[in-house]
Amino acid sequence: MTNTMSRREALDQRRKKDFRKWMATGGATAVFLGGGVLTVHSFQGDQNPESKDVSTEIPAECSTSQHINVVATGKIADIVKKIPVNAEDCISLNVSESASDKTASDIISGINVPHIWIPDSSTRANLYLDNKAKVTTVSDSLANTPGVIVSRDSKDFQTWSDVLKDSETIGMSDPKTESAAFSSLVSVAAEVNEDKVSRDQLTTGSAIRAQTIGVTGPVLSPTDLLDKVVDGEHESAIVTEADFVKYKDEHQDASLNVAVPNSGTTELDYPLLVPEENASNDTVSVAAQKISDYLGSDAGRSALESEGLRTSSGEKLSDVSPLDQPLELSQGDSKMLSDLWKSYVTQAAPLNGLVAIDSSSSMSQQVEGTDQSRLQITADAALAGSQLFPSRDSLGIWAFARDIGKDATGQTVDYKELVPIRGVDEDVDGLSQRDLVQEAITELAVYPNSQSGLYDTMLAGFHTVKQNYKPGATNVVIIMTDGVNDDENSIDKQELISTIQQEQDPNNPVMFLLIGVSNDADMSTLHEIAPQIGGEVFEAETSADIQRVFQDAFGEGPHKQSAQ
Repeated sequence: MTNTMSRREALDQRRKKDFRKWMATGGATAVFLGGGVLTVHSFQGDQNPESKDVSTEIPAECSTSQHINVVATGKIADIVKKIPVNAEDCISLNVSESASDKTASDIISGINVPHIWIPDSSTRANLYLDNKAKVTTVSDSLANTPGVIVSRDSKDFQTWSDVLKDSETIGMSDPKTESAAFSSLVSVAAEVNEDKVSRDQLTTGSAIRAQTIGVTGPVLSPTDLLDKVVDGEHESAIVTEADFVKYKDEHQDASLNVAVPNSGTTELDYPLLVPEENASNDTVSVAAQKISDYLGSDAGRSALESEGLRTSSGEKLSDVSPLDQPLELSQGDSKMLSDLWKSYVTQAAPLNGLVAIDSSSSMSQQVEGTDQSRLQITADAALAGSQLFPSRDSLGIWAFARDIGKDATGQTVDYKELVPIRGVDEDVDGLSQRDLVQEAITELAVYPNSQSGLYDTMLAGFHTVKQNYKPGATNVVIIMTDGVNDDENSIDKQELISTIQQEQDPNNPVMFLLIGVSNDADMSTLHEIAPQIGGEVFEAETSADIQRVFQDAFGEGPHKQSAQ
């Protein structure tokens, strides 16, 4: 018996064992209608999306069909749609395709929850669910496809980390939606876990990709990426083996080579998951087993191969791919991968930010070792930073010091809006928002004999960004200060923290970036506040330090330089 067969049998035995355990603990909560026919109701409303299809015709023996809603990813969805309805169970699979982030969000919210979910990766499912909802794993893997690199010429790649850094010649899609791109990030984390690349390389390549994908040009599908390789616009492309197989089937004259880095690769595993609220439903149990059994059958294996997918054991495709059994990287440390993923998502998201700059008297003090004041180095850095943000970002500018402004009701407040939050390239009376921001920063000056109203400003900034919240963006209040609150009439520190905690929406959070300016800034106060309100703290003594903070927090790249 070969090792491959042993692996397949082990997976099959584990699948059956998991299913028996799941069935034994299920319970009976299904609803019986007239005539003793068990019926599972389908979703109310349009659960999604792009393609929704009842798999096959209902046999005449089925007086009433039982509809089970399945949300699946791409190629697996096409296969599951073909699973026949039989007269024994009369179960019809309503199959929809949907992005994993949306499906996870639906499961967490309890709205439009599918009976069965088949994402491209168990790792992706865990990252998106983030322990906010439970699912039962009926099958660890229904199919398998490794992440690969396709080139016109035969190429040797050392690591995925190197591959991600080369955004100039190696094309890649969006990891948030596309399988191979996601797999490449998982592979980088695995390389670090196995000490094949250093820990400080974890986010280098992903940051470059986050700052270019969908910014310097449209997000490309695997087919588009391979077209560009064939046409010579890219030297290589990151896709899955299944993408490569399907492309070659449709472009048989294309001369392409497929490879994985010498470090190895990770594989998409297509798990079969049932949200907790459906785990005790007997009809869902039968449907889940039906899907699993079909994909383990000869017909299912044939259907998988027609889509370029390997079976769950990962055994080599017969003659449609030159790739043998690739070296598999171990994913290992889940926290490392989670950190990498959060870093990518944050850097890939548009910025919707409010920058509040301390303009109180203490900011006039000269910074040790320079000939500039605290405000001058802050303004210089903010001016440089304003040039880094691409057109997708939105930015506003405030100055703050005690009693310098008026709110909408005419009441005196400790902050002054210089430029409201708008898209940085938005036209405002013939000038761009970026021009207005830079003009406001250039004209910043210390308010004589003034004190800092830090706490009131932080709370007001939080409210402003919350009111101008942009879904899908990184919504953030950026405070640049020497860290002192001098307003005895303002809210106190604990009230600031508790108010933000109470008003913060965990599903639409507003972040804080607190930058302490100069080597004698009150960093202890900032460090105390930040972790309790969803913030980060950086200390900066020079303008260059502040610019590095912006780069570390929001990334930098060629596209951002082009915004200058």
